Amino acid sequence: MKAPFFLSRALAKGMKKKGEGRIVNLTEWMERRPSPTFLVYGVSKAALVQLTQVLAKVLAPEVLVSAVCPGPVLAPDDFTPAQKRKLAERIPLKRWGTPEDVAATVVFLAESDYITGSAHIVDGGHGLRS
Repeated sequence: MKAPFFLSRALAKGMKKKGEGRIVNLTEWMERRPSPTFLVYGVSKAALVQLTQVLAKVLAPEVLVSAVCPGPVLAPDDFTPAQKRKLAERIPLKRWGTPEDVAATVVFLAESDYITGSAHIVDGGHGLRS
């Protein structure tokens, strides 16, 4: 949370003076699915979405600010192949995401002229499960 805040603060003046700019924060899908197991982690991700929305209001119209919330992209090092397959089966698109999936969303937002204050979940539908 601190790094995006301080980076945005440091860069926003120049962007506003230039008359344009884009900030794309990377957070995670867990900001939408609270879990007592990951309390501090989840709260920090939700706070980053809130920061994104506040910055979008404060820096408009020159600077557009959005967030990307990846879901399952890179498995933890200790995941077995069976654990990876099991999770992939629970994702509606039946596969893990890739870094390229996330990067494509970042590029889309960086090139957009009319998206600000939004958080884009890139999770293959994983967050839809009940």
